[in-house]
Amino acid sequence: MIPLRFDINRGGRMYTFLALFGSFISTWAILAWLACGFFAGHLGDEKGRCGVCWLLLGLLFGPLALLTAVGLPARGPNRTTHAQCHVCHEFVLPQARKCKHCHSGFASDGYTQAQAERQENIAAIKEHAPKILSNPVLWVAAVIVIAGLYFVF
Repeated sequence: MIPLRFDINRGGRMYTFLALFGSFISTWAILAWLACGFFAGHLGDEKGRCGVCWLLLGLLFGPLALLTAVGLPARGPNRTTHAQCHVCHEFVLPQARKCKHCHSGFASDGYTQAQAERQENIAAIKEHAPKILSNPVLWVAAVIVIAGLYFVF
């Protein structure tokens, strides 16, 4: 009969590996949860909501609050529906000739020209975005960067 021998070191190494792997995963999970909270707060603030409230909701509910903040409709004037005054940076109607907050006048040609250029730039970005995302070289580079970060940390 062969006596049973248990190697304590072998079990100890596996326990150490599992402990390190668990701490690695839990650290990234906590960081991702915090990032979801901060992004939810930022999105809530950008959409005219209480940014601090959405930050707290994001810290409590994590990815669920982030998805909810993404789906929120914008409240009040924003950059897509209104023009921004070049003096006081308040939102006014695009066809306004004078800011209702600081009463500074707008140069009708220059200000509307800047708005038109911004809309053209946005349209150009939206047109070229699918072409950029379909580039396989960028996807391979992204996978290499993510794999490198994974193995470094």
